[in-house]
Amino acid sequence: MPKVSICIPTYNQTFYLKFLLDSILEQTYQDYEVIITDDSTDFMVKEFVEKYDFNGRLFYFKNDVSLGTPGNWNECLKKATGEYIKIMHHDDWFSSNTSLQSMVNILESSPEYELVFCGCNNILNGENQLYHYIRDEQLTILKSYPELLFKSNAIGAPSVVLFKKTKILFDEKIKYLVDVEFYMHILKSGKFACTTEPLINIGGSPAQVTHSVINDRKKLIFEYSYTFQKVEYNKSTFNFYFDAFWQLIERLNISSVNELVELGWQGEIPPFISHCIYGAKLFNLLKKVKGARLIKPIFYFYSINRTY
Repeated sequence: MPKVSICIPTYNQTFYLKFLLDSILEQTYQDYEVIITDDSTDFMVKEFVEKYDFNGRLFYFKNDVSLGTPGNWNECLKKATGEYIKIMHHDDWFSSNTSLQSMVNILESSPEYELVFCGCNNILNGENQLYHYIRDEQLTILKSYPELLFKSNAIGAPSVVLFKKTKILFDEKIKYLVDVEFYMHILKSGKFACTTEPLINIGGSPAQVTHSVINDRKKLIFEYSYTFQKVEYNKSTFNFYFDAFWQLIERLNISSVNELVELGWQGEIPPFISHCIYGAKLFNLLKKVKGARLIKPIFYFYSINRTY
């Protein structure tokens, strides 16, 4: 059994996939298998992969029917046999030949660690547009409160993580928050480690799921409300959910609770959501007035006192 399963869910592109497969072949760490599950509409990926020789360590599977994301991710996880899982999206690749070794070393530095993540370079049109890494203040909070991720995905895309194999799968009802929900599950039951070193390059494919959801009000309201129904919050974690919904409501210009219902809100709407709506509307109305920045904390303290 290999130590690491490099899981690559693919779909209709080989340009970045070449970068990924080439970067895997260059890795100094060699105790791995490569699992490719192909959701493509043709055999382009299959024909491309056949050009590679991984000495029997590459296993390609063409899905009988399209599974979509994250169904294809889960299919890849189910076929993995390694002790550790390294998801690599088909448009991401290792930034150096020691990336995988570094992540394995960190994960194995303590038996308590269930997951390790790293920094990354966001690449667009062949140029590094942004270096993403977790900030010190975020790291401090995340160690105690995985709920931070609901407000802000401080970890990043799935390609930046390596984790011990688990029975937990990605929730196939969501796409935008699917990695956040997955991380929160794992971090609730185990500890993590990280490095800010950019061990992964994230490709800027226009077909990324994020681009298809980021401005879709119905999908965003569904995903945030659906994911919210699955969590438990208390006085210590209330601020993460309050901040997340305040930002979402302000960005989507939500004007009423009825509008949330019309957009497909899932489950009960707690009172603090109404407070976020009224507070965000008041802030937008008075944002040029001196002291307007106090509106949000005032509504926050009102909400938490009404909740607890």
